[in-house]
Amino acid sequence: FWSPRCELVRVDGADGSDGRQEPNLRLIRAGLLLTTAQLCVLADAGNAYVMDIASVQAVEEARSRPSALVTIASTSGHIWQIHVRDEPGEFVAHLRR
Repeated sequence: FWSPRCELVRVDGADGSDGRQEPNLRLIRAGLLLTTAQLCVLADAGNAYVMDIASVQAVEEARSRPSALVTIASTSGHIWQIHVRDEPGEFVAHLRR
C-alpha cells in the first residue's frame, strides 16, 4: 500500500508565554508505504521513518469521511499518529492481514 496523501502529527517544543517549553502540535504532509512487515513514513526529502508493523496499536476509521487515524508506538518510545486520506479501507485491510 502506498499513499502520498497522509499527515503526520509532530510534537515540537515551543516557548510558552512564561518562558517554559510547551508542546506544539503540527501536521506535516507525509507519504506512507506499507509492506507486509514494515510501515515507512516519508516525512520529506531527507527524512524517512521505518517501523515494525507489529508496533501499530490502533487504527480508527472515520465514519463521516474517507480517512483513518493510525496510532503507533515505536520501539524507541515515541508515539506516532498518522492521518491516512487515500483509500483508508484498503489501508486498514492491509494492516489487519
